[in-house]
Amino acid sequence: MVIRHPHGEFEFIDRLRDTIRRLGENISSSALEAVIDSDLEVEACAVVGEPDPVFGHRVVVVVTAKEGAEIDPPALHERLIERLPRYMLPSRIVVCDALPMTATN
Repeated sequence: MVIRHPHGEFEFIDRLRDTIRRLGENISSSALEAVIDSDLEVEACAVVGEPDPVFGHRVVVVVTAKEGAEIDPPALHERLIERLPRYMLPSRIVVCDALPMTATN
């Protein structure tokens, strides 16, 4: 679950479940994260579903860059087009400085 604060900051609480449903398709967030994590510029990522009245949910990817790398969301999206089926492609990619982690990551 994600909360968007008034100043545009996101707070990730937890996933209600590991599946995002978009236009009748079930998307495994952990499978999608595995593909995104393998990108050479990505340090870590989180995939969340954002409620949408038409799609059910939109796929939002939040990523952090590896040290010395700078992630360009459109370029990352283009790389994902080559590796993912169309229904799994993110609607939005958000780059942030860090993702909150538990003791077990």
